[in-house]
Amino acid sequence: MRAVVLVRFVLGATVLATLVGATGCDEGCEQDIECTAPAVCAVAECQVGECVNVPVTGGQCLIDNLIDGVCLDGECVTSCMNADDCDDENPCTDNACTDGGCVTTSRNRSDCESAEGAGVCVGNTCCVNAMIEGTAVDDMGQPIPNMFVGAAIPDSSTFAGATDNDGNYALEVRGDATYTMSAQTVLTTRPAYVTAEGSETVAVECGETATYDIDANRGYFLEAELVGESTITITTEARFVDVPVQYTIWRRALCDDCSPRFIVGIDGTFGAIADPGPGAFPPGVMGTTQLSLPPPGIGSYKLYAVLYPGSRSDDASGAPQAFYEDRWPDQIDLRYILLGDLEVVAPAE
Repeated sequence: MRAVVLVRFVLGATVLATLVGATGCDEGCEQDIECTAPAVCAVAECQVGECVNVPVTGGQCLIDNLIDGVCLDGECVTSCMNADDCDDENPCTDNACTDGGCVTTSRNRSDCESAEGAGVCVGNTCCVNAMIEGTAVDDMGQPIPNMFVGAAIPDSSTFAGATDNDGNYALEVRGDATYTMSAQTVLTTRPAYVTAEGSETVAVECGETATYDIDANRGYFLEAELVGESTITITTEARFVDVPVQYTIWRRALCDDCSPRFIVGIDGTFGAIADPGPGAFPPGVMGTTQLSLPPPGIGSYKLYAVLYPGSRSDDASGAPQAFYEDRWPDQIDLRYILLGDLEVVAPAE
């Protein structure tokens, strides 16, 4: 009888130690046998009186009780001989064979190509590029060709394109994002046009097509040309370049204190501000002004004008140049109205 009781006691103690180890060994431990690992690819050890699960690298295991795997840093992963054994055919993951097991890392925010098309990785999923499309028309509902349209993610990417002869445009953009829209154009047959920057946004999902139409209610307009000859010639003795400009400025619903200012400069570097003062828009402000610019050195230059799409309370000096160059750095003929030419020559002897 004593022997039977002893055996039962020992067995009971063993079962009790197993249960305590599976629950974190709340009552402490004295040796490893009192601890039980909760899953594969880990061993339970008694350390300083507490059960600790230690991750294992190496050794076989089963994935979903079906697939042969190998333990790698505490996880049961697919076993491999080389990286080809680990290829999961997902364009948004990188796969490597490490210590006989497959290691997968995400290519989040990297470019990707799936069966549905090109895109960008969002996590481990290829988010197919989206489209933003629309039509640009003037006051009379006529299409505006060659309008430069931009879609920007603040402090990130900018996508841009131009309208065709029918005023239509289509931008391929990244999906799963919200874009700030802008548009601007300079034509010899129509005035310059600038949308209210930052006033309207378009959100697109992966693979989606969104519509953003542009009309005269979203813009500032400017027409400007030199008074007299199309070429101004000065010598290096001149203290200023005097630029006489005839202009028309009008706008549609933007803001109550929007300024009808425009700026004139040489080769895209602006140095003189024309401020006709507040006006009723429409029909707009018309007039003639003469602006003085600091002369450059000997050479041939272009004179440009640019509309300042800001509030009267803003400081216009330098701002339009950054405004346009940040969005369309390589499109000077679209950013600015070409007024004419400037020739700087040496004085006659």
